[in-house]
Amino acid sequence: MRRTTLIALLALIAAAGALLWWSRTSTPPMEPPRAETPPANAPEGPSQEVTLYFAREVSSAEFVGWVLVPVQRPVAPSASPEQAVLEALAAGPTSEERQAGLVATLPNGTRVLGVQREDGVITANFSRELQENFNGGAEWEEVVLYSIVNTLVEAGNAGSVRIRIEGEPVESIGGHLAADEPLQRNDDIVFHGNQR
Repeated sequence: MRRTTLIALLALIAAAGALLWWSRTSTPPMEPPRAETPPANAPEGPSQEVTLYFAREVSSAEFVGWVLVPVQRPVAPSASPEQAVLEALAAGPTSEERQAGLVATLPNGTRVLGVQREDGVITANFSRELQENFNGGAEWEEVVLYSIVNTLVEAGNAGSVRIRIEGEPVESIGGHLAADEPLQRNDDIVFHGNQR
């Protein structure tokens, strides 16, 4: 009797296993295929055009060195357009922009911790990587500072920008230029066609 029950139980388990195998191989998956993840820089939903300032090295009879180049970029609408443009700036140029010779300005690993606006001054708060990972001289420090300032002044329609690191004032990010006072837009460093 026990032997017959054991054989019947084994037959039932084998039939259930065969049925499970057949159902998995003969029916389509119940879950719809997943959509591809959009690229990190792609805006979700309606977007707004903003201007970011990335760096390009220029060599001409009149000038040799680094300049800032304005780039139009769509970003997702945000409660804080200033925060959105700084995050796009921190993400760096797209592959097409890099092919055109544009270079990221913020040091590797720099994160935007927050942006506040008060009385026409925007305060941009960054992670310590802005200072710790800075690698350059006075010319590159000017590029980094004014990529932030010019981008924010244009996006936020503000008069000046104050830089903070981890919420604290900073004298300089690279030891060459003062960053402890609010900075105004600098058009002298912006590339305009064949002239700086």
